[in-house]
Amino acid sequence: MRFIETLEQVNHTLMLSCPYCQDESIHQTKVEVFDREEDREDETYTVVEYKRAETGLINDNVKNKNPSDRRQGLLITFCCETCEDTPVLAIAQHKGLTYIDWYANDSLPRL
Repeated sequence: MRFIETLEQVNHTLMLSCPYCQDESIHQTKVEVFDREEDREDETYTVVEYKRAETGLINDNVKNKNPSDRRQGLLITFCCETCEDTPVLAIAQHKGLTYIDWYANDSLPRL
């Protein structure tokens, strides 16, 4: 993962912009949280999307979406008002480090 280059400073606050068109009008549409202790098989998955929230043990449909192979991960899906793309901001913990980067919705790597 690389450092996010799509940050802009506005009134002393950093703001994300779309990684495709660089417009600032992006909206969070979905948040996915993956929680587990190091290398444990049982992993809790929580998703919040469009006024609904679900939590449970990980299932085969989302098993490979955690951006971290060994620890916690977080995915935030956005929608851009300008280009209508849906970039995903991935945050992953790996060997004591926290990584953050943008990905296309269908190309999430795992650390």
